[in-house]
Amino acid sequence: MPHLAKQVGSEKRFCSRDHQILHERKQLMTDWTKAEEEHIWEGIKAGGAYLDSLGKTDLGVLSKDELVQFGKCLLGRVVDCRFDGVNTLDDEIPF
Repeated sequence: MPHLAKQVGSEKRFCSRDHQILHERKQLMTDWTKAEEEHIWEGIKAGGAYLDSLGKTDLGVLSKDELVQFGKCLLGRVVDCRFDGVNTLDDEIPF
């Protein structure tokens, strides 16, 4: 077993604790999986369908309420896709 006492590791300095936390979180980030990209694509299609229903394609002309609904379409569909099939993983309680 190696001795680590009195050995100096790599030194990093941060201007604040918030900056240090941000750096640590970035280290935990990974690339998107293929499944996550598919979920995002489904969300984009749901958002596009909403824009089609409005007859608008320029996000800059949408009202705040329309933009919020557009965001709900995108995010709601992504969340729904992520949970598709999760219920089938639940085992029935045997008693």
